[in-house]
Amino acid sequence: MYFKKKEFDKTEKYLTNVGYLIEKPAASTLAGIVHLHWAELFIALNEPKKALFHLEKARMYPDVTDLLGFKKELNRVEINYYDLVSDYGNAYQTKLAYDEQVKYLNQQENANGFILNQQLKFKEQQRQEVALLKAQYELTDTLQKAQRNFLFGIIAFTSLIALLIFVLYRNRIKVNHKLKEVDALKTDFFTNISHEFRTPLTLISAPIQEVLTNARLSNNQKKHLEIAQKSTVRLSSLVDQLLELSKIDSGNRKLRLQQGYATQLIAAWSESFTFLALQKNINFKLQISDTDKLCWFDHSAVENIVINLLSNAIKYTPERGTILLNTKIVQNHLNISIKNTGNGISTSQMKTIFNRFYQTSDNNEGVGIGLSLVKELTELHSGKINVSSDKLNWTLFNVSLCISKKKLKNIEVIKSIEPRNSKITAITESTTIQEEILIKKDLPLLLIVEDNKNVRTLLHSIFKNIYSVIQASDGEEGIQIALDKIPDIIISDLMMPKKDGLELTETLKNDERTSHIPIILLTAKAGDDHELTGIEFGADDYITKPFSQKILERKTASLVALRKKLQSRYSQEIILRPKEIAISSVDEKFLNKLQKILDNKLIDPAFNAADFSTAIHMSRMQLHRKLKALTNLSTTEFIRSQRLKLATQMLKKPGINVSEVGYSVGFNNHAYFSKCFKEVYHCTPSEYISSHNTKIQ
Repeated sequence: MYFKKKEFDKTEKYLTNVGYLIEKPAASTLAGIVHLHWAELFIALNEPKKALFHLEKARMYPDVTDLLGFKKELNRVEINYYDLVSDYGNAYQTKLAYDEQVKYLNQQENANGFILNQQLKFKEQQRQEVALLKAQYELTDTLQKAQRNFLFGIIAFTSLIALLIFVLYRNRIKVNHKLKEVDALKTDFFTNISHEFRTPLTLISAPIQEVLTNARLSNNQKKHLEIAQKSTVRLSSLVDQLLELSKIDSGNRKLRLQQGYATQLIAAWSESFTFLALQKNINFKLQISDTDKLCWFDHSAVENIVINLLSNAIKYTPERGTILLNTKIVQNHLNISIKNTGNGISTSQMKTIFNRFYQTSDNNEGVGIGLSLVKELTELHSGKINVSSDKLNWTLFNVSLCISKKKLKNIEVIKSIEPRNSKITAITESTTIQEEILIKKDLPLLLIVEDNKNVRTLLHSIFKNIYSVIQASDGEEGIQIALDKIPDIIISDLMMPKKDGLELTETLKNDERTSHIPIILLTAKAGDDHELTGIEFGADDYITKPFSQKILERKTASLVALRKKLQSRYSQEIILRPKEIAISSVDEKFLNKLQKILDNKLIDPAFNAADFSTAIHMSRMQLHRKLKALTNLSTTEFIRSQRLKLATQMLKKPGINVSEVGYSVGFNNHAYFSKCFKEVYHCTPSEYISSHNTKIQ
């Protein structure tokens, strides 16, 4: 508008205001038009350079579809530019292109008019067809109304039924949701309350244990406190079972699969009930088969199942009754059956006996979660449990657990026990112990003393990869083997034929050849009195059956590690101090005796390991094992070590002759003395003297 009126200032101001379009890539055609107007303005102002600049910019923004006639306008402005710069050749060529654009746009306009005309004809034809169809529809409408009414009735009836079903379904969903909420709240409650019980139980148990150590307690007071202590242990066990149930309910309980010998473990767990059975004069029979078969199972789940079922059997079997435990592996299933005599279970009770918190009688002990936990764990292990009973005679529980890793779900595989090389005879067979003792080099020597073959085999499988294991079947044989082999550690049962674990402990702890050996006692006798008795007899630790494999491994390793620390203490001592490295008073006496012999014989070049063992009244092997346990040195190495330590004392004296020192402490050869000295102290005797004199200065 301003341009046509030749108001060029206002035109320039207007174009400046709309100049932001030039910077927007999305508005390319509009930006091109702005550049065309700039070019047209500068042509009018007779500024060809600026006009050319904007023309070149406009050529960069062509309208692809040319809906706005951009190419025509571009050619028109180009003609004016060429006319301004007197380039008539390009002006003529551009004029031809402009005419072509005008012709093309006219053709497009004519074609659009033709298409519009055709569309109007088509719409008219459609209108006529619609009118015809409407007439046909009106003719058939009367017949369709009846059909419509009939269908409407059917739809209405069906809708009512569907609505009723929907309401019932929605109510059921709400009820199920509420039930799940209640179940979740119940699970959370048991989980929280179980955790909350642990702290007060600890605070109750610890003071009771402390008071029980008071020797001034009367028998009546001690009895009452022991009952309280047993009750805290019982309550702690119930808390653990509640936690296990809450984990299963919440879906957080996975099967922690481990490959091992399940029947051996069952035999070991069962053996811990023999003491309870003896107290009630119950005939407790075990029939354990397939002890050499490896299988996949959850150690904790199977233990809980067996312990709960055996506890129930012991509880409900009368005096002089019988309990029979039978276990075997059949077609990838571990079958466990426990049968006990006594009053059976009625048919109605069988239907609810596995319900949580159910008890057959209000007078029964417990809270009724043991069998419920057994059923939950059995089903978690993809197994089945059933009960049968003769009301007046017996009760039988049968458990079948899947032991195929491929078929079990929601599992977590943990480190497996390696298969053994030798087969194990079943428990029903009577076999004598005739094993070849093969002591592996560089491994600590472990002596297992246990009269139950299955428990002995289980312990062997646990420790065989980290210890050289030797075995004995009773206390008397254990003492003989211990005195002969001098093991690094002993694990012994408490109740055994010939000599029990206490006699074995007392004998070995009072013999200077074996007094240093740590001893762990295993027993089914629970209670502080029994544990205290074991410790008083000299046992280093006391573990109640059924024991935790991990705890037993850790305690064994800790005792061996403690002996290693005492050995390292010896290597740091320049002078042998019995009290510093002795484990017991017997060891201290032994070391004092040993020191007296060294004081008399050490400087004698002819004094050797054989003379040493004769002087101390031990066999060479016994002395070797004893010194190895206390100092980690063989007899010969110990003699040499003592001579070198004596040499260091002499080398500190002023004006000493190095060559004389070696001969003075029992070395025949000066070169050999220097070599041994350098191996231990990392310098020659002369360098040692120089270093000592430098420190003094």
